[in-house]
Amino acid sequence: MNIISFENETIKLNSGILEENFGKMSFASIITEQGTFVKVSKSEDKYSFEYSPWTFQDVQSFDSDGGRKVFYLGKSPFGSQAESFLSLMEGEQAFAAAFRVIEILTDAALNKTDLPYSGAGSIILDMGDENNFSALFLPENLYKGSVAGLSDEEKARQINLWINPTLSGNQALRFARSNLAYKVLTEKFPFPSVDVIERNADILDKKYIPVELCIPEINQKLGEKINSELELNSATVNIPGKKERKTLVAKINEDRVKNETDAQKAARLQESFLKAVSEFPVQEFLLAKDNTSKLSDEEISKKAADYMTKKTSRVNAKRKIRRNTGVIITVIVAALILAVIIGNNIKADGLSKTTKGLTAEETTEAFYQAINNLDTVFITDCAKGRTASAYGNVISQMYVVSKNRMAYSHDRGIQNPGAYFTDLLDETRITEGGLYGISDLTINGNPKDMDLVIPVKKDKRAPITEDKGIKVYDKLTSVQTVQFYMVHSEANDLFCEKQTETVTLTFKKDRWIITDISSQAEPVKIQSSDFFKDYFAVMDLTGSDPVASCRILKSLYPWLPSEKAFEVEAKKRIDDEMALRKTFGME
Repeated sequence: MNIISFENETIKLNSGILEENFGKMSFASIITEQGTFVKVSKSEDKYSFEYSPWTFQDVQSFDSDGGRKVFYLGKSPFGSQAESFLSLMEGEQAFAAAFRVIEILTDAALNKTDLPYSGAGSIILDMGDENNFSALFLPENLYKGSVAGLSDEEKARQINLWINPTLSGNQALRFARSNLAYKVLTEKFPFPSVDVIERNADILDKKYIPVELCIPEINQKLGEKINSELELNSATVNIPGKKERKTLVAKINEDRVKNETDAQKAARLQESFLKAVSEFPVQEFLLAKDNTSKLSDEEISKKAADYMTKKTSRVNAKRKIRRNTGVIITVIVAALILAVIIGNNIKADGLSKTTKGLTAEETTEAFYQAINNLDTVFITDCAKGRTASAYGNVISQMYVVSKNRMAYSHDRGIQNPGAYFTDLLDETRITEGGLYGISDLTINGNPKDMDLVIPVKKDKRAPITEDKGIKVYDKLTSVQTVQFYMVHSEANDLFCEKQTETVTLTFKKDRWIITDISSQAEPVKIQSSDFFKDYFAVMDLTGSDPVASCRILKSLYPWLPSEKAFEVEAKKRIDDEMALRKTFGME
């Protein structure tokens, strides 16, 4: 159903309200609500955007389906070529129309312009040409009210499939932009459910097919941008009486008064942050139209089937767990009690991990992965000798301290960087968990994600016979060069060293054992108060998204966890929850 029509120089919006009911409602009082008219022109390869307010000026009734309906009337700011953006998106000019709206959404996001975007149905577009075009974004509440009486399918077509209703401001525009790019490139919506509750749950759980599975040739930068913005979620909760955190702009203004040096730093950070989160690879998007080929529905189904099967399984587990949070807390407490029993018996039942079957480089990665996970049993099993065993002593102490904190202080214990920053959503959580672990691990110059699947003894994995083309034998040695950041906290302060270590391994009987580690540490200065100020300022901009925030800040603080570290942590949490539920028969 088309609720917008054009008559001469007038734009008409069907309110959907019968004439006799209109006076009983409050819609008449909001006719002055403003929309936004955007005029775009290009000169010397640079677009300029002119924003101006626009309102409906009159209310009249006309015969329509089901009776005499009230219409909002406003003077058209266009020439005779304006069309509904929704109609354009359903026709041959979809890509060109999407490009124009994406340009506007990007500029509005970059410049923090308040744009009343309410889905494709709320936009009127004069296509013009690539150098000159214009768009009208209708008043948000008037438009949403006009759509309210339509069927779920029609509301989805006009509004719901285009937006994330939990977002506002910059994040809402960025989600809308990538949602639009995904739709026009793949000819499908990433979150296609017409049911509002189901769709919102899918958005929350990031249950969609990544764009590269639909378009394998897509530019990596463009694909990553689209996927990351589709995963924007609001993690903020308005609590009555809670002191509101100052916006970054407010902090900048305060700093200008207090200290010019801090103000300059804040301004530099603001510019960097806004640019990082709000820019869009428009050129790559334009090239994608002609330089990439979309898979057929059948091909997409084949490529996406395995992905969606695994994703659906994890999502269903998360949703079930959310419904049983209280039960899970009880289970976790019980699991902590069982941890000692499990630890004492782990070797006896063959579940202990082993380096048998791993190469020297894999054994080294497994060792540092165990450090990151406070896996004392594995560390003592795969590292022998004074220097190698020193790590085991430190990790054993960390493990005990962590469990004591969890049991008696009721906090998160000691966490590796991926886990720590996953949970660091606001300032109150700084004191609710400790930090100890590794980020940016490389071995022989090769980046490692520390998600290696380590064999267990009961699998009886065969020992390796060659390692990088060299036949292995008893007492053969191998040397690995390792680099990483070691980050830890003491009270509310953070400390970091950039470590370069030479790891010597010896092949004993049927597996590699770490027998010596020599270390060089270079201190990395962290001003903790400045870091936390920067971190939470960026969290404001990203909608409390720690993954996006760490990505933005990593150029300034290279020791922050990578996106892969967050993925590894998320998978670990889901696997742990599933294992717990299975242990206690709660599947």
